[in-house]
Parts: sequence; structure tokens; C-alpha cells
Amino acid sequence: MLLSIGKKRSATDLHDLVLDCHERIRHFTALAVKLATLDASAEERAGVAASVARYFEKALPLHIRDEDESILPRLRGRAPDVDAALTRMHDEHEEHDAMRAELVERTLAIAIDPQVYPEHVERLRTLAPALRDALHLHLESEERVIVPALPRLLSVDERRAVIAEMRARRDEGHVLSRA
Repeated sequence: MLLSIGKKRSATDLHDLVLDCHERIRHFTALAVKLATLDASAEERAGVAASVARYFEKALPLHIRDEDESILPRLRGRAPDVDAALTRMHDEHEEHDAMRAELVERTLAIAIDPQVYPEHVERLRTLAPALRDALHLHLESEERVIVPALPRLLSVDERRAVIAEMRARRDEGHVLSRA
């Protein structure tokens, strides 16, 4: 399976691949916010809810693993400002998890039975913007310190290794989802 993250950019450019992931996070958080105010048919709401649930249940955790398991260990110890940003990044991943899990639970419920939308919409109206705002601040922080450090502090071989690990995670997820 090809690594498919965001817009078409160099499959060997870790910096761009991470930024593409960040664009997707922004897209799906905006879609989650839109779901909370969507004036549409039940079928359309179910489709949007399914997309949001799928992204936050499957794709976002892969991106978090990319950062925590592949990027963090390689960058750790190379620069004090980067170390502080890596600690903050990892801590925020854990802080966001409860909101992410609740969003998945609610959007899956709507995807399965769009008639339950009224039971979830009020909570979505506060949950989705809160998660969006938290993730946008998180991404901005990463893009200020961590993302520019990738080409500066990691060798070409280290960046290739991270990309290979990213591919393997997605291949594993693809195989598991087909089982």
C-alpha cells in the first residue's frame, strides 16, 4: 500500500508528510464542527458522521503513533527547545485522547443510526469546537518547533526510517481493517 497522507508531495520528504497530516487533522476537525450544525438529511449526516468517526478512530491515532513512536525518540536530546516541544506534544496527545474517544463514540452512533442525532448534537456543539481548538494550538506548536527540526536535526537515513515506519503502520492498519 502506498503512503497516502494529504496532498501529493514527495514521498521521501518527512517534513511535507507531517504537514500533510496536519492539514488532514484541520480538515476533519472542521468537518466535526460542521456536523454539529449541519442542516441536512439524516443520510447526509450519517455520511459525515461516518467520515469523522473513521478519521478520528483510525487515521489520527496512526499520526499520533508516528510522532510518539518514530519522531519523538529520534529527535529527543538533540536541542533543548525541541525536547520541551516533544514533551508538550506527547502530553497533549494524552490530554486530547478523551475528547477524541468521545467524538468517535458519538459520531459512530450517528453513522449507525442517524435518528439519534438529536441526542448527540448539543454535546457535539461544544465537544467538536473544543477538540478543534485544542488540536489547532497543538499543531501550531509542532509546526513552530518540531516540524522545522525534522530536516535540520535528522539525517536523510533517519527521515527515511520514519517514513518506512509510517508506511508499515498504515499497511498494518489496512490489513487489519480487511480481516
